[in-house]
Amino acid sequence: MRAALGIVLALLLAAPASAQTSATYRCADGTVIPVEFYNVPRSASAQIDGKSVILPRKLLSVQGARYAKAGITLRISRDKIALKRKGQRWMTCSAA
Repeated sequence: MRAALGIVLALLLAAPASAQTSATYRCADGTVIPVEFYNVPRSASAQIDGKSVILPRKLLSVQGARYAKAGITLRISRDKIALKRKGQRWMTCSAA
């Protein structure tokens, strides 16, 4: 039984992650940000400033889910995201 569980776990960990959901957002300055959300591990992959970034999910807040890493923060709520880059103000982006 333990060996079977170990094999199943190994297969799950070895399998490539597939996006659970994806969305594209358009920001006030015209920037378009495609985002893919994953359940395992809880994270988001986004194209920001021409680079792909993986943002781990942080704690849920009243404003929605928050993903952050290396000076980039995304707050997700219904059909909008708020993007914060290190040293810059929050920018609101709506579902495209």
